[in-house]
Amino acid sequence: MKKLISFIFIGCQTIAISFAQNATETATATTDQQNTTTETTNTKAFHDLRTGSFLQIGGGVGHGALNYNLPNGTQKWMMPAATVELRYSFFFLPYMGVGIGAGISTYGSTAYLDSIRTFVWNDVTDSEGDHYNHHTTANNWVEKQISHMVEIPLAIQFHHNFGGKVGFFAALGFKIGIPVYNTYQVLDGSLTHSGYYPQWDLWLQNLPGRFYTETNENQNGKFDLKLSYSAFAELGILFQLGKRTDLLLGLYGDYGFNDLTPTTQNERTSLGFKNQNYTFMNEYQGLIGTNEVEKINTFNYGVKVGIQVYIGRDKKKAQKGEDIVYVHDTITLRDTITLRDTVTNIKIQYIEKQKEQRNHLDAMLQTAVIWFDFDKYEPKIEPADLLDRIASILVANPEMKISVNGHTCSIGNDKYNEKLSKKRADVIAKMLKDKGVHQEQISVKSYASYQPFRYNAKEHQRSKDRRVEIIPLNEKGEMCDSLGNVIPEPIRYTKFLGKEKVNEGDRLAQFARKWYGEQAFWVYIYEANIDKIPNPNKLEENIIIKIPKLDETLVDPKNPECIEKANAIKAKYLQ
Repeated sequence: MKKLISFIFIGCQTIAISFAQNATETATATTDQQNTTTETTNTKAFHDLRTGSFLQIGGGVGHGALNYNLPNGTQKWMMPAATVELRYSFFFLPYMGVGIGAGISTYGSTAYLDSIRTFVWNDVTDSEGDHYNHHTTANNWVEKQISHMVEIPLAIQFHHNFGGKVGFFAALGFKIGIPVYNTYQVLDGSLTHSGYYPQWDLWLQNLPGRFYTETNENQNGKFDLKLSYSAFAELGILFQLGKRTDLLLGLYGDYGFNDLTPTTQNERTSLGFKNQNYTFMNEYQGLIGTNEVEKINTFNYGVKVGIQVYIGRDKKKAQKGEDIVYVHDTITLRDTITLRDTVTNIKIQYIEKQKEQRNHLDAMLQTAVIWFDFDKYEPKIEPADLLDRIASILVANPEMKISVNGHTCSIGNDKYNEKLSKKRADVIAKMLKDKGVHQEQISVKSYASYQPFRYNAKEHQRSKDRRVEIIPLNEKGEMCDSLGNVIPEPIRYTKFLGKEKVNEGDRLAQFARKWYGEQAFWVYIYEANIDKIPNPNKLEENIIIKIPKLDETLVDPKNPECIEKANAIKAKYLQ
């Protein structure tokens, strides 16, 4: 419902802007006519039919009925009923087009049961365990039902101009109705309860607490309906208000051709309200949910008024009496060598400028960290200034690309943190897009808690893990630092070989030799337990650390490249 309201609000804004444009164009046209003495009589004040996009917003008032069969009573349709709709149309011919939209309509009816109507529940049990037949008599029962539906129309549309500022419009189409809020209210009536015990041929009436008359006036609740499928038609007069805007005034009608009854006939119940005395009754959902009502469909007609705005581009036409002259520039190359030198010099200058811009961006991104509060995905401090500077470089250099990386601290499970880090990165990426950066220049990644912030030998601060970093990408789409070195993807530690309890004097290197056969691989144990180990050179006693399970190609003690890679990671933590 919120999205539908936002859709209608945006449509209203578009129409308001078009009205303003139309007023400006009309004022300009008036000024031009006052300044022109020879062509005043030939100026057209209104527009011809044209192809392109239109936006319509309108509303109507009339009858809106939940139409159904009521064999034991009569039905009255609701009056008035309202409808409001926003529709986008595209006319592929000046007189014919298609449209799709969204709207809200109200349907309702009032049911009048026969003055006395009796319902029976056979073979029920009273509080003493005796079986009997429970009779409920509805007295002068009057009930109102109202349904609010979100509707999606698909239409073939027509319009025609009679040669002036008046024409006609028409539409035929199909509509899907989604019931979103259905309520009933008892306007009048009461229920009288009595019991018949066939084993004794005994009737019991007016017995307090068991057989009595209850007043149900103003009792209300909700009921369910199925989706509605209906055909609709519109016909009316079109008045041109300006160069882009038309007023629509006409009639509308639609008829639903499917049964909206929420349950089958066998699943429906008699009229009665379940309570502590009558637990055998079902929860009452209005007459719609009882076997008193048959075959429900919608029926709607009334008067419609709306505004239609042309949102396409006007084709400019050459003014009458003017000659269009095409001028062709001719370039003569007299000295090919000079031209080549000039082009080469321009290319060198362009490349040097690119490098300068790239260096500027790299230097800026070294400190491009945006912080977040715990479990939040809105930035702690508005990063507008930083993002403005980054966006200005990216917009001026569309070949440059960046990676927006979201991170979380280690609190919470990995699945939740993965989603949270993605939301944080998406928020920053959207801010950059809103500032003009192209979608193709931005790569969004989420790392959850797998890549903590830079650590020192003192204390790990979780607040620094809750961040978004913006990293430059090279020509291959790889993350790189300011020197152009590729930044490897962080390892995600999700599987483990076992656990170790730290005793006095234990070192990460000895655990690495025990489990991997090479002490250089201690960095992987450190990364997998970084939230427990503030200083990799000094382990706290009695903590439990987990030994990550890694790919054999990463921790092969006989492979010098594996050891070299581990030493490169070690340098990052011990620098």
